[in-house]
Amino acid sequence: MARRKRLIPEIRDAINGHEPRTEGEEYGGDIDWDLMWPEIKLLPRIEVEPATGPIEHTEARAKATKIRADQRKRARAKAKAAEAKTAAMAAG
Repeated sequence: MARRKRLIPEIRDAINGHEPRTEGEEYGGDIDWDLMWPEIKLLPRIEVEPATGPIEHTEARAKATKIRADQRKRARAKAKAAEAKTAAMAAG
């Protein structure tokens, strides 16, 4: 559906939680919600029934949670390193 609506590929991948495929796609870090939201609004609304009970804890769910946490940790470290590099360059 995202391809049919011609969403920007990098934003489409971020919405779907895909890893950057190339080093070039990694520049700029995570895509912020303010950039994703206009693209998300292009997609049709899908009505779903609310959950009827607690979410089942599975091995796949635990693995996905760990992967997301690791991705956030790497993104924060990359941003911190970029800020330090920028500060060092500005300092001379």
